[in-house]
Amino acid sequence: MILCDWQIRDEEIVDPLDETRLNPASLDLTISSARVWNMVDGREQEDTGVVWLRPGWPVLVSTCERVRMPALLAGQLVLKSSMGRRGVSMPAAGWVDPGFEGTLTVQLSACVPVVLRVGDPFIQLVLHRMAGEAEAIYSGRYQGQDGVTLAR
Repeated sequence: MILCDWQIRDEEIVDPLDETRLNPASLDLTISSARVWNMVDGREQEDTGVVWLRPGWPVLVSTCERVRMPALLAGQLVLKSSMGRRGVSMPAAGWVDPGFEGTLTVQLSACVPVVLRVGDPFIQLVLHRMAGEAEAIYSGRYQGQDGVTLAR
Protein backbone atom coordinates (compact mmCIF):
# COMPACT_ATOMS: atom_id res chain seq x y z
CA MET A 1 0.00 0.00 0.00
CA ILE A 2 1.29 3.48 -0.89
CA LEU A 3 1.05 6.04 1.91
CA CYS A 4 -0.96 9.23 1.39
CA ASP A 5 0.03 12.76 2.44
CA TRP A 6 -1.20 12.65 6.04
CA GLN A 7 0.32 9.19 6.58
CA ILE A 8 3.70 10.43 5.28
CA ARG A 9 3.51 13.36 7.71
CA ASP A 10 2.48 11.12 10.63
CA GLU A 11 5.30 8.59 10.06
CA GLU A 12 7.93 11.26 10.91
CA ILE A 13 10.65 9.61 8.82
CA VAL A 14 11.93 12.72 6.99
CA ASP A 15 13.93 15.46 8.71
CA PRO A 16 13.36 18.27 8.11
CA LEU A 17 9.81 17.77 6.87
CA ASP A 18 8.58 20.70 4.77
CA GLU A 19 4.82 20.17 4.64
CA THR A 20 4.56 22.41 1.57
CA ARG A 21 6.40 19.65 -0.33
CA LEU A 22 3.81 16.98 0.55
CA ASN A 23 1.94 15.63 -2.47
CA PRO A 24 -1.15 13.37 -2.35
CA ALA A 25 1.03 10.20 -2.51
CA SER A 26 4.65 11.38 -2.20
CA LEU A 27 7.05 13.92 -0.73
CA ASP A 28 9.38 16.13 -2.79
CA LEU A 29 13.03 15.99 -1.70
CA THR A 30 15.52 18.76 -2.41
CA ILE A 31 19.15 19.08 -3.54
CA SER A 32 21.76 19.60 -0.83
CA SER A 33 25.03 19.09 -2.68
CA ALA A 34 26.43 17.50 -5.83
CA ARG A 35 29.52 15.88 -7.33
CA VAL A 36 29.87 16.20 -11.09
CA TRP A 37 32.54 14.42 -13.08
CA ASN A 38 33.43 13.82 -16.70
CA MET A 39 33.70 10.09 -17.35
CA VAL A 40 36.03 10.69 -20.31
CA ASP A 41 38.82 12.61 -18.58
CA GLY A 42 37.94 12.21 -14.89
CA ARG A 43 37.62 15.95 -14.19
CA GLU A 44 35.30 16.94 -11.34
CA GLN A 45 33.27 20.15 -10.96
CA GLU A 46 33.56 22.03 -7.68
CA ASP A 47 30.36 22.21 -5.61
CA THR A 48 29.28 25.88 -5.72
CA GLY A 49 25.58 25.66 -4.93
CA VAL A 50 24.80 25.62 -8.64
CA VAL A 51 24.79 22.26 -10.42
CA TRP A 52 25.45 22.23 -14.14
CA LEU A 53 24.19 19.07 -15.80
CA ARG A 54 25.94 18.50 -19.10
CA PRO A 55 25.36 15.66 -21.53
CA GLY A 56 27.94 12.96 -20.78
CA TRP A 57 28.70 14.23 -17.25
CA PRO A 58 26.92 12.07 -14.63
CA VAL A 59 26.07 13.85 -11.38
CA LEU A 60 25.66 12.44 -7.89
CA VAL A 61 23.24 14.59 -5.89
CA SER A 62 22.44 14.37 -2.20
CA THR A 63 19.17 15.29 -0.54
CA CYS A 64 18.87 18.01 2.09
CA GLU A 65 16.51 15.72 3.95
CA ARG A 66 17.56 12.74 6.07
CA VAL A 67 15.30 9.70 6.12
CA ARG A 68 14.85 7.08 8.83
CA MET A 69 12.95 4.12 7.42
CA PRO A 70 11.08 1.90 9.89
CA ALA A 71 11.00 -1.88 9.40
CA LEU A 72 7.48 -1.75 7.91
CA LEU A 73 8.19 0.81 5.17
CA ALA A 74 10.19 0.85 1.94
CA GLY A 75 10.75 3.94 -0.20
CA GLN A 76 10.80 4.43 -3.95
CA LEU A 77 12.54 7.45 -5.50
CA VAL A 78 10.92 8.86 -8.61
CA LEU A 79 12.27 11.77 -10.64
CA LYS A 80 9.88 14.75 -10.59
CA SER A 81 8.17 15.14 -13.96
CA SER A 82 9.32 18.77 -14.10
CA MET A 83 12.92 17.50 -14.12
CA GLY A 84 12.19 15.09 -16.97
CA ARG A 85 10.57 17.89 -18.95
CA ARG A 86 13.83 19.84 -18.62
CA GLY A 87 15.90 16.95 -20.01
CA VAL A 88 17.03 15.38 -16.71
CA SER A 89 16.97 11.62 -16.16
CA MET A 90 17.65 9.37 -13.19
CA PRO A 91 19.34 6.27 -14.67
CA ALA A 92 20.42 4.54 -11.44
CA ALA A 93 18.74 2.84 -8.48
CA GLY A 94 15.87 4.51 -6.68
CA TRP A 95 14.99 2.33 -3.71
CA VAL A 96 15.22 2.89 0.06
CA ASP A 97 15.21 -0.27 2.16
CA PRO A 98 13.52 -0.69 5.54
CA GLY A 99 15.98 0.32 8.26
CA PHE A 100 18.01 2.75 6.13
CA GLU A 101 19.01 6.01 7.85
CA GLY A 102 20.77 8.99 6.27
CA THR A 103 20.63 11.36 3.35
CA LEU A 104 19.98 9.90 -0.10
CA THR A 105 22.47 9.99 -2.97
CA VAL A 106 20.98 9.86 -6.47
CA GLN A 107 22.64 9.81 -9.90
CA LEU A 108 21.30 12.30 -12.45
CA SER A 109 22.10 12.75 -16.13
CA ALA A 110 20.88 15.16 -18.79
CA CYS A 111 20.46 15.08 -22.55
CA VAL A 112 20.73 18.88 -22.79
CA PRO A 113 22.51 21.42 -20.53
CA VAL A 114 20.48 21.99 -17.35
CA VAL A 115 21.16 24.20 -14.31
CA LEU A 116 19.95 23.06 -10.88
CA ARG A 117 20.39 24.83 -7.57
CA VAL A 118 20.77 23.75 -3.97
CA GLY A 119 17.27 23.65 -2.49
CA ASP A 120 15.55 22.70 -5.76
CA PRO A 121 13.03 19.86 -5.42
CA PHE A 122 14.13 17.10 -7.81
CA ILE A 123 12.82 13.70 -6.70
CA GLN A 124 9.72 12.34 -5.01
CA LEU A 125 9.82 9.81 -2.18
CA VAL A 126 6.94 7.32 -2.43
CA LEU A 127 6.46 5.24 0.72
CA HIS A 128 5.18 1.66 0.56
CA ARG A 129 3.81 -0.10 3.64
CA MET A 130 4.94 -3.72 3.52
CA ALA A 131 2.76 -6.73 4.42
CA GLY A 132 4.95 -7.31 7.48
CA GLU A 133 8.17 -6.22 9.14
CA ALA A 134 11.35 -7.17 7.35
CA GLU A 135 13.30 -9.89 9.19
CA ALA A 136 16.61 -8.21 8.35
CA ILE A 137 16.53 -4.42 7.99
CA TYR A 138 19.16 -2.51 5.99
CA SER A 139 22.60 -2.43 7.58
CA GLY A 140 24.73 -1.98 4.46
CA ARG A 141 27.71 0.18 3.63
CA TYR A 142 25.66 3.34 2.99
CA GLN A 143 23.95 3.32 6.40
CA GLY A 144 24.25 6.75 8.01
CA GLN A 145 25.58 8.49 4.90
CA ASP A 146 25.63 12.27 4.99
CA GLY A 147 26.00 14.16 1.72
CA VAL A 148 27.09 12.80 -1.63
CA THR A 149 28.50 9.32 -1.17
CA LEU A 150 30.58 7.64 -3.87
CA ALA A 151 30.41 3.88 -4.50
CA ARG A 152 31.92 1.95 -1.61
